[in-house]
Amino acid sequence: GATDRGKSGQQTLQDASRGRARVKVCVSLAEVGLSLVSPSREQELLFAELRQVSLLLGVWRDSQSLELSMGEIQVDCQLLGCQHVPVILANRGTSGLPALQCHVVQQLPAISSGFSLDTLAVQLDALELGIDEQFLKEVMETVKE
Repeated sequence: GATDRGKSGQQTLQDASRGRARVKVCVSLAEVGLSLVSPSREQELLFAELRQVSLLLGVWRDSQSLELSMGEIQVDCQLLGCQHVPVILANRGTSGLPALQCHVVQQLPAISSGFSLDTLAVQLDALELGIDEQFLKEVMETVKE
């Protein structure tokens, strides 16, 4: 049978034009937290909280498909000296849509000399972005480590 993604009414991994998927992977997480830490400063730079995360991967004989959805996103600055910009990124939409939706389709076999996609669709709900020079400097220093 088809893999259904619940009550959302969106497409399933079994599509009449492609037939039954050879591989189907569905991952659903209620909440994920990620931290970026500076080892040399022994300090957390940012904390990202993602809610209602779902990932759906399907592989057919002639194509593969990836769908990613994040219901809520918030990235907070954890630097002690950056209290004036506490929220770096957060969804502020009131539409009820996920903060981020992404759909990618690639034909198989994939080419080895480059990267080719049939479909790349990204949908974002209203987002708030707040960064400053001090935060960017700290992140760049951490990345160089």
